[in-house]
Amino acid sequence: MEHRIKYLRIDSDKRDAQENNTNSFTVSFAHNELQNVKRISLLQASVPNLQYNTHNFGDFITLEFQVYDSGVLDNTYVIQLDEKNYDIETLKTAIETKINNILSSSGTTLTITIDEGYSKYTFSLTGGTVTKIVLLSQDNAVSDSSLNKNIGVGSSNVEVVTNTQMPYTFDLLGLTEVFLHIKKIANSISLDKKRQFSSIARIPIVSSFGAITNFSSPTENMFSLYYPELNNLQSVTVRLRDKDGNLIQTQNSRVFFLFKIWY
Repeated sequence: MEHRIKYLRIDSDKRDAQENNTNSFTVSFAHNELQNVKRISLLQASVPNLQYNTHNFGDFITLEFQVYDSGVLDNTYVIQLDEKNYDIETLKTAIETKINNILSSSGTTLTITIDEGYSKYTFSLTGGTVTKIVLLSQDNAVSDSSLNKNIGVGSSNVEVVTNTQMPYTFDLLGLTEVFLHIKKIANSISLDKKRQFSSIARIPIVSSFGAITNFSSPTENMFSLYYPELNNLQSVTVRLRDKDGNLIQTQNSRVFFLFKIWY
């Protein structure tokens, strides 16, 4: 059986509700425009890279830690940093400044050094009465503690005394990939086993911050879905997610996709 072919451009500028952010929007088609859809391929995508390399989908990124003075738990603190693009030096300095403001009354100083060979931070305490600080993992913190991933804390608390190297490498790569989530289309590809949503394509973000990634699929079979039963499409809702399943930050910039549809 021979199928008809249609090229369908999904453009955020044509979304049904202009007040919706371009990281999650719906585009409706004319009635009966796409009946009996048998196959869909993603050919092109245009996605802005406007997500800071440190972010918490809010105004601040945080780090939660406990301070032990003379061997006794003194208090638990949360520092906040503005969401923005940091490099390894500016992030180190920002954390040192915030924590040392808290430790100043004890006479203790925190110093963070960078082991570029291992891509890890090392924390050290010197002087004063503070015997250790404990960087709380996201599982153990009351706050979001979103800086953990960036500095390499990992899933367990880290006790900082002298020359305490973080267990994991620092992560300041920023957005490296975007998952295109269209529930009505993507009925088989699981992105995140915990959240159980499906994605039609994984789009690599190769542009620097503030630029546009213009992606073209090397072949029409790379991101292609086949339907064993007939499907009709009157609309699609597009959601752009990171690898953790969160909607990415597009700052309402334009995104668009080109699909090839057999019907």
